[in-house]
Amino acid sequence: MKKVFTRIFFILIGIILFLLICFSAEILPVLSLFGPVKTQPFRASIKDSAKTHVMILGTPHLQSLGDHFKPSLLDNLLDVLERFKPDLIGVESIPPFLLEDMERRKDKFADVINQFAKLRIEYGHKMQQRLNISRQKAENIANSLFHTIREEPERFDKRGELVQYLLASYDDVSALLQWSYLPEAFRSRYKDIPDNIHDYINDQLESSNEIISIGISLAKRLQLEQIEHVDDHHDKDIFQKIAPELMAGSNNHKHSFSWT
Repeated sequence: MKKVFTRIFFILIGIILFLLICFSAEILPVLSLFGPVKTQPFRASIKDSAKTHVMILGTPHLQSLGDHFKPSLLDNLLDVLERFKPDLIGVESIPPFLLEDMERRKDKFADVINQFAKLRIEYGHKMQQRLNISRQKAENIANSLFHTIREEPERFDKRGELVQYLLASYDDVSALLQWSYLPEAFRSRYKDIPDNIHDYINDQLESSNEIISIGISLAKRLQLEQIEHVDDHHDKDIFQKIAPELMAGSNNHKHSFSWT
């Protein structure tokens, strides 16, 4: 009985392999013996004409304008960007998951963290402790809350809760965007965020920093709920070696200019 079962098993395996070979592109004509065979190449699920359009906007650091900066200076630019109508906005900022990786390797990235993300991590830790949660878990909860506010945009309590989890997940830019959607009266009496972080995010909304003055302003015009972080400083060890030569070549280029 065992031998019969073994034979049947191998026969079935042989049949399956034969069918797989027959349906391959090279042996498919064999099936024509049983009738005409039509083959179609695999096609994308979207039309060939539906291409992704990307706009890259470069600006000087607007905070260098100091008291000369006024939000109205950006109105014409924002009008143009609004007509482009992007579905997604990315800003020059280290993604939260990369920041968490850099935090684990402080021996290598301590300078990067101190220069570009000191407060993000400091306030992120405070919110993690307050919520008794990890960065990744905070991100997961934030993602579920995004769904809630899309369904019920007037749930200010949920937006406030979302701000907490975004801060805990190191997504400070999206936290600022969500905070900006809340009425000032609601923000002023919201007590679920420590006072120093509360004051910080209020001050940031008035900043001339291009992430806020352009990125968040445009996102609000388009009623987007989240902003993406597009940056990577993992090459800092290599960059430091070539920085002097790179900057010298850039400054001496005929198309270079200085912002004064």
